[in-house]
Amino acid sequence: MKSRTLESFWPKGGPVWDGLARTSSDEFLLVEAKSHIPEAVSPPFHASAASLAKIRSSLDDVKTYLNGSRDVD
Repeated sequence: MKSRTLESFWPKGGPVWDGLARTSSDEFLLVEAKSHIPEAVSPPFHASAASLAKIRSSLDDVKTYLNGSRDVD
């Protein structure tokens, strides 16, 4: 996968994940954790149409890189 800046990969304001790290082999790790039931069933986010398109495109790129199914969220 071609290296990209975070700004080109994710909408303005950056990610709102619990963890984002770079390994010693220059790979990235993304962590999203849920610590209690109410957080797991929180209402959907309210991204703009442009931000949602960028998020979907970026996650599709990751699925392709990992040889995963594009049908899986």
